[in-house]
Amino acid sequence: MFKEVENFITAAECKDLIALYNQIVPAPAEYLTNHRLVSKDDPNYIYNYRVNQLDRNRPCDGELEIDSRYDEKVLKALYCQLPNVHPINQRLWITSCDWAKENNYSINAGSGSAIQKYEIGGHYGWHVDGFNETDRFSLSIQLSDSDDYEGCNVEFGEDLQGSNRTTGQDIYHDWDLTQRSVKPVYTLSRNIGTMCLYDAFIYHRVTPVTKGTRYVLLHWFRYFPEFKEDKITWSDG
Repeated sequence: MFKEVENFITAAECKDLIALYNQIVPAPAEYLTNHRLVSKDDPNYIYNYRVNQLDRNRPCDGELEIDSRYDEKVLKALYCQLPNVHPINQRLWITSCDWAKENNYSINAGSGSAIQKYEIGGHYGWHVDGFNETDRFSLSIQLSDSDDYEGCNVEFGEDLQGSNRTTGQDIYHDWDLTQRSVKPVYTLSRNIGTMCLYDAFIYHRVTPVTKGTRYVLLHWFRYFPEFKEDKITWSDG
């Protein structure tokens, strides 16, 4: 399940976001291989990434323990997290809540917005964003003009059984088998400012950049029943 919205933000807004990216020191992009929410009362609690609520005056109930890895065979890109106070986050939250309601998703958490930069050779193989029942859907916004690069298409896929969904655990259990088994069935719009909302468990990939540079804004949405508050942000970066 996915939805594309052309011209969700303007070309000028895209340029402003790219300019902001260039003011922040990026890091090589890592990819998640699992995550779980851990209560501070859990004897197995291990600090990893703080779950930051939008209202910093309210206490946080736990931590998001993330298993992330770096491997250019899987993902080659640069990544930076935008400030949680950036106004794009609130706009995306409102839009995503509407889409969640239309499609019977429950959400109470968002990752905050990040920008990923793909240069020549940059890519992301077949993968999904979902690992467990907390994962709901993902969002991307095309920030680059399509004339600024070649390759780097975002594609949705299906496996040999005709399914377009799986879990992250299955993806990384045999990465090479996944790459051989999934075939593209749809290519997302390359038009600047296009937003796409898509289920966290559907196959997608980014094909290699052969010329130029592509920027994309990313955001992920989840539902944590353990949290009493209605809205949470965290950082995967």
